[in-house]
Amino acid sequence: MNSGLKVKVKDLIKSIIQCIDEMPNELLTVNNVALKIGYSRWQLQRTFSVIFQLSLSDYIRLYKLSNCAKQLVESTDSIICIAIEHGFTSQSAFSRSFKNEFKVSPNQYRQQQLQPTGLLPILNFEYELAWDKSMIIKVEHKSEFQIVGVSGYFNPLGSDNPNNFEVIPKIWQKFCEIENEQETTKMGVIYDSDNSSLGEMCYLAGSTAVKAPNNLSVKVINEGLFAILPHIGLITELAVTMDSFYGAWLPESKYKMRGNEVIEVYDKRFNALSKSSYFETWIPIKLE
Repeated sequence: MNSGLKVKVKDLIKSIIQCIDEMPNELLTVNNVALKIGYSRWQLQRTFSVIFQLSLSDYIRLYKLSNCAKQLVESTDSIICIAIEHGFTSQSAFSRSFKNEFKVSPNQYRQQQLQPTGLLPILNFEYELAWDKSMIIKVEHKSEFQIVGVSGYFNPLGSDNPNNFEVIPKIWQKFCEIENEQETTKMGVIYDSDNSSLGEMCYLAGSTAVKAPNNLSVKVINEGLFAILPHIGLITELAVTMDSFYGAWLPESKYKMRGNEVIEVYDKRFNALSKSSYFETWIPIKLE
């Protein structure tokens, strides 16, 4: 991997860590970090997890618990005050999370005067991930369009309880019961939900040419540039392609994410059971 890419990724991670260190504990969330450094939550989570094999939400949780442990030993602040200061909703929620990591309760930790060492992982920048040069990414301008279909909530990879492989096929099944025209190009779009602070995302299965739009969900995709990312193979292998894009191609390019949507495009070349299946992912981007 070229040194220019490493510098760009290091600059990004430096910005993330600086933001985490400077942000008030009660405001420290993935959403707020993303807003502060100008990235979408989706892009930030994917890039961070690809590079460090650890979700940003987990890193923030461990960061908070490490600071709580230090405060327990070095101060006389009450446990409930420490919990609230670091964004926990209650003392019981804080105690459960704390005990899961330290194997003792906050009160026992304070009494034993233990030291908070080894909990927060060291972030190693020397990762090995490269874009497959045979997979050519096109950058295209597209006019505004809308996708009409069936939507639902899911927990993506990197969340505490990912269920994308369970929920998304059911959303597609519901849509295909309404629109079963085989020749129609179908689209799935991933985007932030109203519950994104809890880690949930929205998925809409649909198309731009639905004949019966009543009572269906509509997602408008704004005009602009898109990275057209091809995927050849089973859909269960898509994570490898996407990780290469977020961890290698995007940081190395002159672009960054625009908006928060990720659009999957399925035409007649797609076959869910074939290793030679082809479909595309369109990702909104803009020049840095």
